[in-house]
Amino acid sequence: MVSAAAIPAAASHGSHHRAAAPAAAASSSQAPEYRAAHAEAAEDRARVAQQKRAQIRWRVAHSAAAKQRYALMHPSVSRVNLPAMYKSLHTLKRQAHGSLPYGARVAVAWAYHELGRPYSYGSAGPYAFDCSGLTRYVWGKAGVSLAHYSGAQLSEGTRIRSRGNARPGDILEFAGMGHVALYVGDGWMIEASHSGTPVWRVPVPWQRIIGITRPRG
Repeated sequence: MVSAAAIPAAASHGSHHRAAAPAAAASSSQAPEYRAAHAEAAEDRARVAQQKRAQIRWRVAHSAAAKQRYALMHPSVSRVNLPAMYKSLHTLKRQAHGSLPYGARVAVAWAYHELGRPYSYGSAGPYAFDCSGLTRYVWGKAGVSLAHYSGAQLSEGTRIRSRGNARPGDILEFAGMGHVALYVGDGWMIEASHSGTPVWRVPVPWQRIIGITRPRG
């Protein structure tokens, strides 16, 4: 015999399942629509990213030499450049007496990230750079604000008196060109030089360097 007290509980339990059934059915009917919307949004994001990559490649397509050197490396350092980046950071640590200054470390690492990006006058990233735009961008990643002007950047830090005291992360000033580059140690620099040539790592032409500045960071 079922007690009278148990009847409402049992009835309530049954009514709960009956009430939940339509909700479950509604949820089930919405699942395909949700999955379709999610897939469509993912396709849109992929399409936008592909368009950006195509636009960047188009900018250097007119130069066969630039096209050969170009590779889309952001936000990872290309495997071929990793040894050079590690060597630059090791040099920085040695020249900073065993420590890795945060600002210079970040600036150097990000400069290696940007190798292969196209040159574009007046651009300061993230997809293209001019000379001071590149140094401004990589130091900005360390929270150091620099002007987007080569002449101004040279007064936004400590002046280094001789090239023997230069260390990775310092900004190099070129004679008579309004041009700057980022020193990455051991006689090498990373620069955004001119149209048709992407950001690259090249030996420092010390005979053309008239100033070295170390940003405060």
